[in-house]
Order: sequence, then C-alpha cells, then structure tokens
Amino acid sequence: MATDDTHGLGYELVDDDPNVSVLVATMDTTARWEATRQLRSWERRELGLGGGQRLLDVGCGLGEAALALANDLGDDGEVVGVDVSAEMLRVAQSKAGAARCRVRFTVGDACSLAEPDNSFDVVRSERTLQWLIDRLTPVAKAEATHTWTAWNPDESPAPDGCFSMQSLADDLVATDQLAPAERDRFVSRIQQAARRDRFSMNLTMYAVVAAAPTP
Repeated sequence: MATDDTHGLGYELVDDDPNVSVLVATMDTTARWEATRQLRSWERRELGLGGGQRLLDVGCGLGEAALALANDLGDDGEVVGVDVSAEMLRVAQSKAGAARCRVRFTVGDACSLAEPDNSFDVVRSERTLQWLIDRLTPVAKAEATHTWTAWNPDESPAPDGCFSMQSLADDLVATDQLAPAERDRFVSRIQQAARRDRFSMNLTMYAVVAAAPTP
C-alpha cells in the first residue's frame, strides 16, 4: 500500500482535494469511534428533541449524526444539513431515504447561511465551530477521549480516522510548538515507536450545548 501523505490536516477544500475519497473515509471512521458515539449520545439527551421540530446541522458532513437525530423529530419534523462540500452532501443524501421526517441537504457557508432567521428550533454543529470566529455561550458541556494504541506507518500515513503524522507535525511547526528543524526527526521517532508496538496517542473531543450571544 502506498504511504504518500494522503491524510493531510483539515477539511477546508474537500471537493478540490485530490484525496477526497480519503477525507470521506476518514470522516466515516471518526463517526464510529466510541468517543464520538458517547458525545453524540450526550448531545441527544441534552437537546431533548420533540416531534414537529426543525433541526439545522451546520457543517453536517456525511449527515449521519443529523439523520440519527431525525428519529426524534417525528413525521412532521425536518432536518436541514448545510456543508461546503458537495461531495460530502452526496454521501449524506444517499443515506437520507430511510429518515422518518423531511430531510434536505444543501451546499452553504456556515458564516452566511441562506436560511431565514429564527426558522429552526435547534441548531447543531460538529467539528465546525473550531473554524469559526463568533463564540457561543455554553449551557452544558461534555468530553470524551479516543485512544490509538497501534498503528503501522508502513501501511498508512495515519492511524485510523486521524490525519497524517506529517501534517500534524506541520501544524505544530505553524503554531510554534515544534522547531522546523525538528519536524522530520519528530515524525521519524513516532514512526519508529509504532513499529516497535510502543505507539499511543490520545485525542480528547469536547461537546457543548450553547446559546447564541445576545446582540
């Protein structure tokens, strides 16, 4: 298997990425992490959705989280998913046929939504708010950690569902947490540890229920 860096960091230009299929597969893998499932279960309990409500998912990606919540909206509810990636939405739409309520997926910008103000009962966003400037006021929060304990760098440039070590190292350099001259040595040491079954990496994810800031 090729070990080129196909798992670059970020989802800014998914549809223009030559490795779009890798990005889609990575999103699918991440959704199956136990930590992701824990946070989505927490979210569902906190939101307490009811029949007839309208749910907006900003940055909906492959749509699986919004479609799972659609079961709580009843026959008269509606789910609207917005994402910048038409390729992600193509996958999301392919899953929408079994939804209990109305479902609509549309290409859009999180900072300039083409939806009327005050037309949704609940808005959710997953792995999108980190890229936005405006902050929300937290009402409740939770966290969960995904742990990798094995990775074969000779078969893949990244652990399952993760970005590549090369792109993670580049991000550390860009944020002044790693000297540029140490970049290659940093990646090499991690790869060597993985080959000796001494690899362990944690990723802690956070979820919040929040209220929009008062104008």
